[in-house]
Amino acid sequence: DFARKSSILDRYCAQIGRNPDEIERSVLVGGEPENSGPRLLAQGIRLFIVSTRDLDLAPVANWVRWRDEHNGQLSAT
Repeated sequence: DFARKSSILDRYCAQIGRNPDEIERSVLVGGEPENSGPRLLAQGIRLFIVSTRDLDLAPVANWVRWRDEHNGQLSAT
């Protein structure tokens, strides 16, 4: 669903002459970042909103660790 919405955003940007790379793209994530993080990063997503359950912050810590390890790839272009 993200890819479809992202392409719509890209088309609107082209219509008004805006650089789509200036828009920070975000997505709700869960699970282990190693499973989905690289694919999401390749799609241009730079902001990861972590879903948690029962106030367990371990998933947040995992995503922050992954983010820090891939920080060069997460920098704005």
